[in-house]
Amino acid sequence: MKLSDIMGEAGFVTWAEAGLIVSLVTFTAILIYVFVIRSRASFEKARLLPLSEDEGGCQVRSSAVARNHGTAEPPVTSSGNGGTADLAPREVSS
Repeated sequence: MKLSDIMGEAGFVTWAEAGLIVSLVTFTAILIYVFVIRSRASFEKARLLPLSEDEGGCQVRSSAVARNHGTAEPPVTSSGNGGTADLAPREVSS
């Protein structure tokens, strides 16, 4: 008995067809949600979200301050000189 005979008798064709139908229904549901149900106002709000400061925008600065407990020092890292990040340019001695 060949492997192709075994695979042909296993009935995997029905599983492939069922998977195709489930994927098609899911894709159609997503399209209906995006283009029919979801409002234009929610898209506009999401588009402007990276620029707003009160709803999670600009989190890089606020999280750096929170890590340093409100100080203006640079964030602590595990690399380099003593474990602190040096943001100022280094002076070159000649």
